[in-house]
Amino acid sequence: MRGTDPIRQLVVSGYPSNCDRQLLTHKKDIFNSEDGRLYYDIDVDYGQSGCPLYLKNENKIELVGIHIGFSPADNINAGVLINNSVIEVIKKWALSMQASIKMLNSKE
Repeated sequence: MRGTDPIRQLVVSGYPSNCDRQLLTHKKDIFNSEDGRLYYDIDVDYGQSGCPLYLKNENKIELVGIHIGFSPADNINAGVLINNSVIEVIKKWALSMQASIKMLNSKE
């Protein structure tokens, strides 16, 4: 496992495949953040890859990452930090999806 000093509380919300379409939310400490990744010991399961990782302070929510899975080398869950390059990839995906939807709608 990476560092052992918690940095901040991280919240993970998603729909694991084993919970019959129920939204589950868990909160726990982030153990480390390095190389564009977050490492955390939060209960997650299959089907939650891609779910948001966020910090919640009072009424403010700050999206900080995307859950990508379990890191066997570190024996801990991991997520990608949202930075400018990740935002650019998401924008490209959104534009591609928008073009695909327009194409499908034009065939109707």
